[in-house]
Amino acid sequence: MPKLTDKKATQLFSLIWVLESLIVLLYFLSPSEPENRAIWLYSRSRSAIILFTGLLCGGSLGLFFATRKEENKLHELAKKTGWKEALAFCGIFLFVLSRTTHNGLLLLSENKDFHSLAGYFPYAKIFSIYFAVLGACIFVWVLYTNRVSFLANIQKERRSASVVIGIWFLLGILLLFADQVQRNFDPGHNWGLGGPHFPLIEWQIFLAWALATIFILREGKLTLSDKWIAVIIWGVTLALWLSQPVNPGYGAQAPIAPNYEIYPFSDAQLYDQNAQSIIIGKGMAGEEFPARPIYIIFLAVAHALVGQDYNAVVAFQTIFLAAFPAILYLLGKEISGRPLGIALATLAILRDLLSNEVAHFTVNVTYSKLLLSELPVALLLALFLLLAYQWIKKYPENKILPILTGGILGIAIFFRTQSIVALIPTFFLAAFHQKWYLRRLVQQGVLVIVGIALVITPWLYRNWQHTGGIVLDNPLSQMNVLAVRYSNHNEMVIPQIPGENDSEYSNRMLKIALESMRERPEWISNNVISHFSQSFFGGFLVFPVRDSLPDFESLLIPTTNFWENWRVTSEKKPAIFLYMLLFAIGVVSAWKKERWLGLLPLGTNLFYNLWTALFFAGGIRFSFPVDWVYYLYQMLGLIVITRFIFRALSTINKNKTAPVAPATQLSHRSAYITAIIVTFVAGISLPLSEIVVPDQYPDKTQNQLWEDFQSAISADLNKNLILIEGRALYPRYFAAGEGIAWTAKPGYQPSPESRLVFEMAGQTTGRVIFPLKEEPHFFPNAVDVTLLTEDGSLRNVQYILVSDKNTTILYERSNE
Repeated sequence: MPKLTDKKATQLFSLIWVLESLIVLLYFLSPSEPENRAIWLYSRSRSAIILFTGLLCGGSLGLFFATRKEENKLHELAKKTGWKEALAFCGIFLFVLSRTTHNGLLLLSENKDFHSLAGYFPYAKIFSIYFAVLGACIFVWVLYTNRVSFLANIQKERRSASVVIGIWFLLGILLLFADQVQRNFDPGHNWGLGGPHFPLIEWQIFLAWALATIFILREGKLTLSDKWIAVIIWGVTLALWLSQPVNPGYGAQAPIAPNYEIYPFSDAQLYDQNAQSIIIGKGMAGEEFPARPIYIIFLAVAHALVGQDYNAVVAFQTIFLAAFPAILYLLGKEISGRPLGIALATLAILRDLLSNEVAHFTVNVTYSKLLLSELPVALLLALFLLLAYQWIKKYPENKILPILTGGILGIAIFFRTQSIVALIPTFFLAAFHQKWYLRRLVQQGVLVIVGIALVITPWLYRNWQHTGGIVLDNPLSQMNVLAVRYSNHNEMVIPQIPGENDSEYSNRMLKIALESMRERPEWISNNVISHFSQSFFGGFLVFPVRDSLPDFESLLIPTTNFWENWRVTSEKKPAIFLYMLLFAIGVVSAWKKERWLGLLPLGTNLFYNLWTALFFAGGIRFSFPVDWVYYLYQMLGLIVITRFIFRALSTINKNKTAPVAPATQLSHRSAYITAIIVTFVAGISLPLSEIVVPDQYPDKTQNQLWEDFQSAISADLNKNLILIEGRALYPRYFAAGEGIAWTAKPGYQPSPESRLVFEMAGQTTGRVIFPLKEEPHFFPNAVDVTLLTEDGSLRNVQYILVSDKNTTILYERSNE
C-alpha cells in the first residue's frame, strides 16, 4: 500500500471538504414551496443559504485544485510553528462551536418566545454537522502531518490513558448504580442530582481555559514570583467583587420600609444577631453553643469598625474573602503548575460575580456578599490543603508548619464542624507519601493536634464552665437532627421531656437514631447513599448542563435557575460522562505529578460529603466548601489535553509540564510564628468576647426602668406593664398580605396583618411582631428601644419607645 504523504493528505482533506460541500449544496437545491418562492424556484432565505453554500463549495474546489499543483506548499503550513497550532485549535473550536450552537438553538426554539426559530432548525442542523465534520478534518489533518511527534506522545501516554479509561468507566458504573438505588427506593420519582448552588457558565470556562493556555505557552518565561501573582489576583478579585452592588436575594433581603436598607436574613441574620449581641456586651445572645462562633466574632469586629451599614460590612468581609482565588492559584500551582492555578483563580472570581447576579431568583446561592459561612470555610479548607502540601513535602525540614496547618483547620472547625474530617485523608495520604514512616507520622500528628488545640482549647474551657463537660459543638442540636431524620419524625425538633437534662436528652436522641438503624437499615443506607451520590455526582455539574435556554442573555448571565431541580435523562447523561472524563484525566495527571498528594483535594471532598450525607444532606450550599475540587480536576483535565496537543505538534516539550518556579512557601520562621499567634488569638477571642465588652443593657429593677422611661417621654401609661430595654435589629414593616416568600418564619411569612417585625437584643433576646397600621416614620436599625409588655415576654408588646440621640418616639400596638 503506497504511503500517504503530507501533500496527498492535504489533497484528501480538501477532497473531503469538496464532497461535503457538494452534498450540502445538493440538499438545499430542492425547490421551495410554490407560495414561498421569491427568486426563481426559491424563497429569499433559501436563496441566501444556497449562495452561502455555493461560496463554501467554491472555496473547497479552489483549495482542492490548488493542492493538485506541483508547486503547492500548503501542506507545509501544518508543520509551521504558529500556523499548525492555529489550525489545530481552529478545528477544535469549529467542532465545539457548531455542536454547542446546534444545541443552543434547539433549546431556544423550545421557548415559546423564540418558537419561530424552529423553522430554521433543520438548516442549522445541517450546517452544524457540516462545520463539525470540517473542524474534525482540519484537526486530524494537522495531527497526521505531525504524526511522528503525535505517535511518540501517544506511546508515552498509553499507560495513563488506560488508567483514565478505567477511572472513567468506574465513575460511570457508580453513577448508574446510584441512579438505580434511588429508583428502587422510590420508584415513582426520577432522581434529581443535588448539584452545586450555582454552576460555572460556558464562557467562564472558555476564558479560564484560554488564560491557562497562554500560561502553558509562557511557562518558564514569566519571571514574576508566585507570591506577587497571588497578590495581584487578590487585588483583582477585591476590585471586581467590590465593583458590584449587593443584589438582594434570600440571604440579603431587598430594602423595604421603614428604612429601605438591605438586612441579612435566615442563617445570615442569625449569625449577625449574635455578633450584634457581642457588641452590646451580651455575649452570643445567651446561647450555650452558638453556630459558627468565630464567624460571629468576625462580624462583631466588622460592625465595631465600619458600623451597621450592610454594604460596609460586606466590603470589610470582602477584603478577606478575596484571598480565596489567590489561595486556589497557589494550590493549583502546587498540584500542576501555574496554568491550573490561574484557571482556578479565574473561575472562582467569575463564579462569585454571577452568583450575585442570580441571587434575586434563587434561594440556596452563597457568595461573598452574604453573611454566610460557606465561602470562609472554602477559603480555610483550601488554605489548609495548601499548607498540608508544603508540610508533608518538607517535613521534618520545617516543624512549625504542621502547627500552623492545624491552627487553620481549628479555625475552620468553628465555621463548619465537619471540617475536622479533612484530617482523615490528609494523614492517610501523608502516610502513603512518606512510606508509612510511623515515628515521623506520629510527630506530625502531634504537631497538627497542637495547632488545633491552640485554637479550640479556649472554647472548650468556656463550654466546660457552662456545662461541666468537654463539648465543642451543640450535642443536643446534632443528636436531634440525627434522631429526627433517621426516625422520619414529622416535626423539626423532638421536644425534651419535662425534668430531662441535656445529657439525658442527648442519650435519648442517640437511642432513637440507633433504634431506627436497627429497624430499617435499608431505608437509612439508601438515604445516605442517595445524599452522598447527590453531592458527589452532582458536583460534576459545576460545569453546566442546560435543559432550557429562555433567551440569548442567559448565555452570559442566567435569567432562570436552570441548574435546580432538573432530572437525569438520556439527553443529559452524555454531558455528565464528558465531565467525568475530564475529571478522570485531571485525577490521573495530579497523581502522576504529586502521587498521593495529588489526591488530597479529592479525599477531602469525599470525606466532607460523606459526613453531610450521614445527616441526610447534600448538594447546593452543603457542598460549596469543597465543590471547587471538581473544577480543579476538570480544568486540569482540559489543561492536560491542551498540553498534549501542543506536545503532539512539538510546540512544547515534555520538560515544560512541571512548573519552573520554586515551591510557594512562607519565607521566614517569624512569619510562621506570627501566623500561629494569629490563630491562637482567633481561638481565645471566643471566650474573651463575652467578658471584655461592657454590658450596655444591664438588668435593672422595674422602678429604675420606669424612671428612665419617664425621663425620656411623658406619657400616662399602665404602670403594671413590664419594661424591657435593648436594641432593635433589622426592622421590617409589612403591610397586610405582604411578607417574605420562601419562608415559614413567624412574622416574616405573608400575613393578613400589618406589622412591624424586628429582632431584639438586650435584656431579652428574640423576635418582636408588633401590629401596626402604618409604617413607622422613624425606626432606624440598631436603635435603642424600650418595650412595654403585659407579661414580660416579647409576644405581648403594647408599646415601643424608640430613642436615638435627640429623637424619641412612642409607638402603640394596633388592636384591629
